[in-house]
Amino acid sequence: MELSSERGRARLDTPVFLVALRRAFVRPMAWVFSSIGVCALALVVTLPTHAWVADTVATRYAPGSQAFNMDATFRTDQAQGLSQLYDSLATTAGWLALVAVFFGVFTAGGWLGTLLDPSRTSVTRRYFHGGVRYFWRFVRLSLLFLVLTDIAGRLFLGDTWRQVVLEGWMGWPGGDSEFATSELTVRRLVWLQDGLYALTLSGLWTWATYTRVRIALQSQSSVVFGSLRALGTILRHPIQTLRPMALLFVVDFAFLLGCGAIAGPLLQEGLRESASLWRVLALLGLTVTTVVVRQIFDGARYAAALAVSSRVVRPKRADPWKERIGGPGGPQYPISDEDEFQISM
Repeated sequence: MELSSERGRARLDTPVFLVALRRAFVRPMAWVFSSIGVCALALVVTLPTHAWVADTVATRYAPGSQAFNMDATFRTDQAQGLSQLYDSLATTAGWLALVAVFFGVFTAGGWLGTLLDPSRTSVTRRYFHGGVRYFWRFVRLSLLFLVLTDIAGRLFLGDTWRQVVLEGWMGWPGGDSEFATSELTVRRLVWLQDGLYALTLSGLWTWATYTRVRIALQSQSSVVFGSLRALGTILRHPIQTLRPMALLFVVDFAFLLGCGAIAGPLLQEGLRESASLWRVLALLGLTVTTVVVRQIFDGARYAAALAVSSRVVRPKRADPWKERIGGPGGPQYPISDEDEFQISM
């Protein structure tokens, strides 16, 4: 008894972000499927680019001469072809961005389906059921998120910043930085501008994550009311809701820095000396690993938001007649996916 109570206290004392990472990692169906989808979307623009470059440099340039970068001679000689390639990629990328949004919406529902459903049905079934069940509600939330992101961009990167901060606060005519007293002042303003914009986007991402969890946890049909309630939860419990997200961001960012430190001097700089096959394969492996880890962290954010929301939000009362047979006031016989033969005739 003492040993079990100590283990229980240890689980309770474990930070939420570590528990969330574990819950996401033990669901390989979710992060493998989402990683394959992201890599497949990347191949849509990667393969045509590779085919064009391979066809262009096949017999016109020395082997390996354009492996690390395309020099000025290459860009001048192939200006027309590069322009056509970029136009084609721009059109493809526009439609690809829309597909990526829908795919991200589906994977968000899939993560919540695997995290919320306690039944013993297969993980694959729970994943796809969650992706379909919450799809249209999450699409509406994505539209709201895009609108708020556009407003944030106009506030911090558009004319509002120039008129209020540069012209009004700093007194620069036309918002021109040439009237600044020092370069350090301009640099600090740029840091302030980028920092406020990044902080706003981080807040929007966190709010959207808690809104998705709130919609799934309480079966909310209204995205507007669900988003307002999620915002209220964050404002009432800022430390509980924001701390695990901030810790997950720090760990995720540290991992990305580590990958960059490895890829820079060891792989990318080495391509300048020798474009060997093992360096290309190492870059490919590092890229795929980064994609997989990022998907695990995305699932961990949903798991952390779910753990916090379960503590501070009262779940919606389930329908007492759901998945049961029997009239109101009489005996109720449950039917679940675990056992479909619980009723004796």
